[in-house]
This record gives sequence, C-alpha cells and structure tokens, in this order.
Amino acid sequence: MVECSDKQNKDKDKTMAATSTMTQNNGIWSHTSGARLSDGSYYRGDLDRFGKRSGKGIWRGPMTMFGAYDPKNIKSMFHWTEYEGEWCNDLPNGQGTTRNCCGDGKKEVIYEGLWIDGAKQQH
Repeated sequence: MVECSDKQNKDKDKTMAATSTMTQNNGIWSHTSGARLSDGSYYRGDLDRFGKRSGKGIWRGPMTMFGAYDPKNIKSMFHWTEYEGEWCNDLPNGQGTTRNCCGDGKKEVIYEGLWIDGAKQQH
C-alpha cells in the first residue's frame, strides 16, 4: 500500500451524507461506512478520522441511463463507473481496479494496478 499521511484535502465542495455501522461477529468488531456524495456518486468502505476515504473501499460514479427503451431489458440501460481498491486522503492510492458497469451485470475492467494521488501509474 502507498504511504498515507494525515494531510487535509483542500477540496471542500464534495460533501458526504454518511452512514456508519459497527457490527460484532464471533467477538470481532467491524466498521462499515457508506456515503452518498453531492455529485450523486456513492462510496462504501473505510473513512479516516476527518471523514475522508482512506483504507479500502468501493466508489461508484453517478448512474447514467442511455439506450433504446426496452421494458423487457430495462436494466441494460443503467451504466456507471466504479473504483475498488485502496484510498488515502480521499483519492485512490495503492492497488485498485476501475471498471465500466452495466445494470445487467456486465463489468469491463478499464485499469487494474497502482494508483498514486488519484492518478493511475502506467506499467
């Protein structure tokens, strides 16, 4: 994992409506957070003490709808991008995967590898 410091992210226009749950299973506590961002995207995973994405999690971009209307296959009209992997200071940092997703279950990997400060690193 890429080294993560506690620097404050200056991007203040991303507000989150967060939910947080603590659960216990066989004596082991786990912390799960979910947050809907003001741009319509969604994040589920670890947050740091400042409420920034940090650790491991999944970000899903806002859902878009396109294609010809077909009432028998409406799920195929919904599309979004997602990133699953490591985070630091509210940015992808470490190992992660970006995918294009479709409501009918299809997922296409765009990039899988190392990220530093939100930028993918070419092999």
